[in-house]
Amino acid sequence: MEGRARRNGRRSSTSGRPVLQKGDLDALFDFRNRAPGMPYAHPTVEHFAPLFVALGAATDPTEAPEFTIEGFWLGLAKRSFQVR
Repeated sequence: MEGRARRNGRRSSTSGRPVLQKGDLDALFDFRNRAPGMPYAHPTVEHFAPLFVALGAATDPTEAPEFTIEGFWLGLAKRSFQVR
């Protein structure tokens, strides 16, 4: 169950990557209920909102993005992606 956590008796992704790859925009919009670590990774919604801005600029927001940067730096996760 790597990358998964249980919350309220259901599975939820702890990473946005699989959700982005599937193009599951409904799951992204339901981030407060599906991502138990959300308050720690993005203390306020404006830290997460740029994701939606980038997807809104995409030709097809359901198409899987290309992940250009991934990794960790000083204990913090980083991920950049490119949409077309």
